[in-house]
Amino acid sequence: MNEDVLHTIRLARAYCVEKLIWFAPALYQCEIILTEQVPIAAIDRNYNVYFNPHPIRALREKTTLEEAMQQIGFLWIHEISHELRTHADRAQDLKAIHKKWNIAADLEINDGYWEGLKMPVLFPGLLPNQFKLPDGKLAEWYYLEFDKNDELRKKIKQYIADCGYDEWNEGS
Repeated sequence: MNEDVLHTIRLARAYCVEKLIWFAPALYQCEIILTEQVPIAAIDRNYNVYFNPHPIRALREKTTLEEAMQQIGFLWIHEISHELRTHADRAQDLKAIHKKWNIAADLEINDGYWEGLKMPVLFPGLLPNQFKLPDGKLAEWYYLEFDKNDELRKKIKQYIADCGYDEWNEGS
């Protein structure tokens, strides 16, 4: 049953390469792993990309093939961008709190524009303007900004709670 999902993910990767050729080496370095242990998708330092088959199947069933390729392609580029931008190393350098850092890193990535790709409609990602923040900043800037503004800090904490995550640890 997951063969159709795996086929869709592979097709979306090829679609990305067709649209954004410079991502090809990184995209084809990735191993695809299907798991329900991630909400939608994730990547690790070894270029393993984890996809939850349920959201992928939902995207494929509720959109045209072209829309599915644009939206799953966005997920591919989003995940690979975490590694290409060395987000894990940068978080370590900052001694960042994981969930808070991941939001900042997502803001850094999601404000970009990639020809032929679209953020998934069924599960849109975070954008800086949702928090009244400017586009084009680095994750470090967003991360530090969260603590400078009480209203923003509350919004981020509320977002984390709404997603069902534990609140971030206030310690180091």
